[in-house]
Amino acid sequence: MAVDTIGSRIRYARKKRGLSGEALGRILDVRHSAISRWETGTYKNPRRDTLVRIADALEVNLNWLLTGEGMMERSPVRAITESPGVKPMLDLMRRTRADMDKLTPPNWRDLSRRIKYARKAHKLSQAAFARKLGVGSSLVSRWESGARTPDESLFEKLAAALGVRLRWLCTGEGEMKLSETEQIIERLKHGEIPSKELTPAPIRWIPILGIVPGGNPFAPEVVPLGNVAVAADAIRHPGAFALQVRGNSMAPAVQDGDQVACEPYEGEHLAPGAMVVALVQGETALKFYVRRGDQHLLISADSSIPPIVLAEGDLILARAVSVIKAL
Repeated sequence: MAVDTIGSRIRYARKKRGLSGEALGRILDVRHSAISRWETGTYKNPRRDTLVRIADALEVNLNWLLTGEGMMERSPVRAITESPGVKPMLDLMRRTRADMDKLTPPNWRDLSRRIKYARKAHKLSQAAFARKLGVGSSLVSRWESGARTPDESLFEKLAAALGVRLRWLCTGEGEMKLSETEQIIERLKHGEIPSKELTPAPIRWIPILGIVPGGNPFAPEVVPLGNVAVAADAIRHPGAFALQVRGNSMAPAVQDGDQVACEPYEGEHLAPGAMVVALVQGETALKFYVRRGDQHLLISADSSIPPIVLAEGDLILARAVSVIKAL
């Protein structure tokens, strides 16, 4: 496929990422017809700010998209894994670091975009969403267009109405959706469910495999420290386990003495800000995961602690799904 124009490079990268024109249009919040006309050259090239968003969505270098020069791939790891001679060997290592270079979903930089996406995911019209909040639908429309920003006092109510985490709504970081249990708790807090109508949630017991940070909880010689009960709807992986936390580098989210319920990491997408258990130079660490350019970083809640850059041989072992607070 010739890639001698911006439109042809958009089409090439889109197909390389396995995206349809409709899917790319949803990511960029533009019509599918606009994608088609850019790619065929019927439309003039997208504006510079739109090209930046396209490069982000397709995870390609902006200079390559604009000029065709240099490498298309932002990530040297991805460039290597796509090589015909190397790819068959690396297929055997899909649970290693190469998995972290999969195509990521849209970069949620704009609050307006997050509100609109969450509303549609919740299958709410603007009018229905406005009624839940007790505001006019025209105000919701202005929020989603970016013409107006919601008052900060409404953020908690917005998150509850959309069934999303407050942190994700405010920053775009971390997991977007609340678990079923968390949604019930939010509805209870806002008086939407009479407590007498609740039935006890099903629970399951998972083993406490060790202490984090320090040591490898998956080592065969580790003897489980006991078991802890968790909500069965929130922790579903058959290999789920818990870890006892030592230290306050992740406070206030996780404090010394708390436990974290975890599910083994199997190469699925990690949202920016996801809490993970990583094996770094032979020792485990509980941190937030973020990606900056080609670097995979582990960050503490305590800003005085420097980020850890994941190196060859370091691994993401598990994703922390919930926190069990110490009594």
